[in-house]
Amino acid sequence: MTQVLSDFSTLPRPIPLAPERDDPDLWLTRLFTSQPARNGAVIRRKASEIERHVGWDRFLAELEQRGYRALENAGQVLIFCNAAPIRPVWG
Repeated sequence: MTQVLSDFSTLPRPIPLAPERDDPDLWLTRLFTSQPARNGAVIRRKASEIERHVGWDRFLAELEQRGYRALENAGQVLIFCNAAPIRPVWG
């Protein structure tokens, strides 16, 4: 005989698939400890994702602390995970 649960409060809570959505510190840690970031590469994120996860003030403070720079265009942010000069290239 199959038992039917009527009280769902006793079930364990599911583990969130993306806990960094609730933790700005974890989101920043994952961003800046990723392989491309550690190698000094350029990484890209949606501007809306940055705003949603950590906010612009916090993100810009983190860039400044690390000596990195970023450019925004068309809703995308390019994050230069190095201190090399940025040279504009015009087409």
